Amino acid sequence: MRKYSDGRIDLYAPDLLIYEVANVLRYRPDVTVETLADSIESLIKLQINLIPPSIEIMSEAAAKARALDLSIYDACYIVIAETLATNLVTADMKLYEKCRNGKIVFFLRSLGKEWCIP
Repeated sequence: MRKYSDGRIDLYAPDLLIYEVANVLRYRPDVTVETLADSIESLIKLQINLIPPSIEIMSEAAAKARALDLSIYDACYIVIAETLATNLVTADMKLYEKCRNGKIVFFLRSLGKEWCIP
């Protein structure tokens, strides 16, 4: 993450990222409503480049979802990475397992603190 905080790389995600993170936190019994709101505020302040849905992204995501047996949600992350000709870093092991042969998908835990992407 240092490269991001130093301004050397940009982060991109479908805008549904905010909803997905909020939903995960909502189901954690140890997270209060205030903590959830603070966490989402912090996520938004990261200024990740959020990509809204488009006809092109959704069409490609539908095809990718069918081809790889993924949710449309997960397929959107892959399509955006491919469209931007960049890497996808995920903490979702199932997504990683289904897509790792594409050589643009990396599992977060394997990258270390510096995100050393080969």
